[in-house]
Amino acid sequence: MDFDQNDADYCQAMELYLSGERDKAQPLIERAIKRFPNSTFLLSLLGDVYYAQGRLELSIDTYRKAVAVNPSYAMGYYKIGVSAYRAGRLTQALAGFMQAVAVGERSQTHVMAYYFIGLINYFHGDEKTALDYFTRLKEASPESLIANYYMAQLRLRAREFDEAIALLSELAEHAPAFADVQYLLGEAFFGKHDNREAIEHLRQALLLRPDDQRARSLLMLLTDTPNP
Repeated sequence: MDFDQNDADYCQAMELYLSGERDKAQPLIERAIKRFPNSTFLLSLLGDVYYAQGRLELSIDTYRKAVAVNPSYAMGYYKIGVSAYRAGRLTQALAGFMQAVAVGERSQTHVMAYYFIGLINYFHGDEKTALDYFTRLKEASPESLIANYYMAQLRLRAREFDEAIALLSELAEHAPAFADVQYLLGEAFFGKHDNREAIEHLRQALLLRPDDQRARSLLMLLTDTPNP
């Protein structure tokens, strides 16, 4: 049976869901699914309810049912990834995000997945793959400056200081109070042996976050005066 958007349980469930009463919406959605078991939308909606409740195993299982009904449902794979990530299952999350990319090339879902794929590989120590996916994120969504933060750290580790400075400078323009960015700029200029610029950014980092021991230690190394 095709899903009927005029279904009474569905209509009542949506009113409750949109008003934030997801717990009350849950049994109505479950009942509607019994009548429309092949509705990707209803299955995804129920998965969203379980996710909001913190019932991550149920949310993953329900999103899996949704993609089983519609294997081209990229957002379903993305939601599997997010639920697994929240549950701390990084390998399972990575598989979900990779599948979202594989089937979601014509949607924005794959762009959102790039961030998580980059982040998980960053955590796993696969710096090459992490940089690849953060770069894809930056190319697909230039305004998403979170990519700059991780790309810059990866460039620093590779001693690619000019590339790191360019990324961090762009981020600093939009987030001037981000202390980590100032510290990383200090580290990058220190790597280039530009101590004057390094000192300036380290002092700025300490003004923004006085308890930053990394910035304080590096500033002491450069000046023997830890105070900004």
